[in-house]
Amino acid sequence: MNYGATTKDGRKLRSTTIFIRDPKSKKLVGAVCINIDLTDYEKMEKIWEDFCHTTPLSEQIDQETKAGGLSETFARSPQELLEEAIERAVDNMGRSLSSVNKDDRIKLIQLLDKGGIFLIKGAVDEIARRLEVSRYTIYNYLKESKFKKAKDII
Repeated sequence: MNYGATTKDGRKLRSTTIFIRDPKSKKLVGAVCINIDLTDYEKMEKIWEDFCHTTPLSEQIDQETKAGGLSETFARSPQELLEEAIERAVDNMGRSLSSVNKDDRIKLIQLLDKGGIFLIKGAVDEIARRLEVSRYTIYNYLKESKFKKAKDII
């Protein structure tokens, strides 16, 4: 009962064979074979496994950091999210805001843009305040970073 078998084309089966004996002579008179094709069940098992699999947040953060991206944050407010994103981007650069040059600022803007920070209302003004530049300078940095990105692709 419940032994594995394989079809000629490689599909896995779960099989059970039941022998039928003559009650008086105990001689084998037949057999009933039940084969269940496991192909669909294996597909479902893979889907279920993928659905149930989780990666610890610490591993995800490590992967994001190595890739140069920003990790997920559970902030209480958009302002807190913005502050944490700026701190992470600055940490990722390895320099303090007071010692950054224009190229560093553009790199910072790229990191923040990649993380979607500019979708938060007031982000441009807050970043301009932290970098001690005007909001128009931030928009120029955004343009330059997108231009550099497009130039790198070409």
